[in-house]
Amino acid sequence: MDDLKKPLSKEAAHDVWNLLVDLGGAYDGERNETHFVQCQTDEFIREWRFQGIFGFGGKFYRDYDRWRVGNYSEDDSPETDCVRDEINGRLDELYAKHVLNHG
Repeated sequence: MDDLKKPLSKEAAHDVWNLLVDLGGAYDGERNETHFVQCQTDEFIREWRFQGIFGFGGKFYRDYDRWRVGNYSEDDSPETDCVRDEINGRLDELYAKHVLNHG
């Protein structure tokens, strides 16, 4: 489990950030990306608020067995449910690429 608490590689952090921007509507500012990548590659960050289409509660989570996004239930809608499912499916693929198959 200690391996799962390691910081992300720069490639993994950029892959996650691009997904949060492209599908999740995270603000695509260079400063935001730089901050996300730096924090995720410097230490284990369990959750990251990116907001986007999910409102204030839009967060990226690094669980011990997967990566995922979530939001506050009051911001649920058919659109956010669909997008959240798509992002989480792609995060499962990135988790497999960068964590499970890395080594």
